[in-house]
Amino acid sequence: MDELRLNGPADAKAELAQMLELNGIAAVQEGDNYRFLLGSKGVKWETVCCPTEDGAVVIYGVYPFHACDGSKAEAFCRRVNEAARYGAMLYRDETLMFRIGADLFDIYSAYETLGRALEYSAGIMTRFWVQASAVSEH
Repeated sequence: MDELRLNGPADAKAELAQMLELNGIAAVQEGDNYRFLLGSKGVKWETVCCPTEDGAVVIYGVYPFHACDGSKAEAFCRRVNEAARYGAMLYRDETLMFRIGADLFDIYSAYETLGRALEYSAGIMTRFWVQASAVSEH
């Protein structure tokens, strides 16, 4: 009989795959990473989830427009980062994205922790949508 595992980090890859399946999220798998669309309040963006070997998932919410003016984009990121309690708004290759991590340190709360991180990311993406759009070209 297999030994019952009562503690330790969750298998981030398995937890992520299971959560996406249980919630009916149509995701494209690229290696260990998953890409899918999320939406709220009439807007949609791409989300990329990257599980790590040490029981965490790094989540990127990517705005669907390009920010060509680097100084405006960086100022926007600073404003978001001052307001955000967790995670960070980043500007890379003319793209604005919000990054947050979900540390799945406990196998019994992994699903809940991952869900909270995705919800927080979605909240930031929608809260700052108009401002992100204003510093971007459509």
